[in-house]
Amino acid sequence: VSDIWYDAPIAPGIYLSKTNYKIGECPISEKLSSQIINLPTHINISNDKAFFVSDQINKWINLQ
Repeated sequence: VSDIWYDAPIAPGIYLSKTNYKIGECPISEKLSSQIINLPTHINISNDKAFFVSDQINKWINLQ
């Protein structure tokens, strides 16, 4: 479950190469960005996909 946002300390990660950021500059941000789960909440998500995401989240919660 992901989208293009918050996958890097400078988001979206697809633009990271356009910056002067060097790996290791922000270790906390790098760690957090690797642990974030992005939920697809934009208008183009179909009801079927939304129910699938919801089901997967509920299954994960039940394992905790």
